[in-house]
Amino acid sequence: MNRWTVFVTGVFLTAVVLAFTAAVAGLTLLRLLGTVIAIGVFTAACWAYEAHTGTRERRETDE
Repeated sequence: MNRWTVFVTGVFLTAVVLAFTAAVAGLTLLRLLGTVIAIGVFTAACWAYEAHTGTRERRETDE
């Protein structure tokens, strides 16, 4: 799987889990949206850090 497929699959599964959790816990849509944005920002920061430092490429070639 390429990186884009993994990203889209992860976003979809995260959205499904958060929607289920929100339905069970009775969270408001605004709080759910805030959680999704926070997860997205964290994921983007990790991805940018790995791309900037080259850790992802080194890890894949070391194996």
